[in-house]
Amino acid sequence: MASNNRILIGHGILGLAILIFCVALLFGSFYYGAIGLLIGLCAWFIIFFNGQTENLAAMSTTVMSVFAVVTGLGTFIGLGVRPDIFGGSELKAEGIALALLVGLLFLILGLIFRMIVNLEKKIEFLRSEMIKFYKLNTPGE
Repeated sequence: MASNNRILIGHGILGLAILIFCVALLFGSFYYGAIGLLIGLCAWFIIFFNGQTENLAAMSTTVMSVFAVVTGLGTFIGLGVRPDIFGGSELKAEGIALALLVGLLFLILGLIFRMIVNLEKKIEFLRSEMIKFYKLNTPGE
């Protein structure tokens, strides 16, 4: 499969997963939405890791940041806010803490992928500099 088709299919799967998550939140079934979201994320990773797509770590940073926001807000809406007996809403500390934790975990994953991108660039620069150094300092050429 061509790289452009793989990218299009992968992003379509991510969009579908976010849509499933939002629809499940509207119907009040947070856990089914979270399962759909995580299945979509896993399918995206499988498509990109099997295809050896260029800039995977850079795309993963963006995807993880978007998923951090979506899952954090979804977790807050699904578990952090409950209706009270007077018709208003009550905030649940456990749900808020879980929403922050889920968002933080996805953000940390995104930052790890960003560090991998920076490390790859530094290694490539070091490799090119070592090749130049080796060519300059070899006697007899």
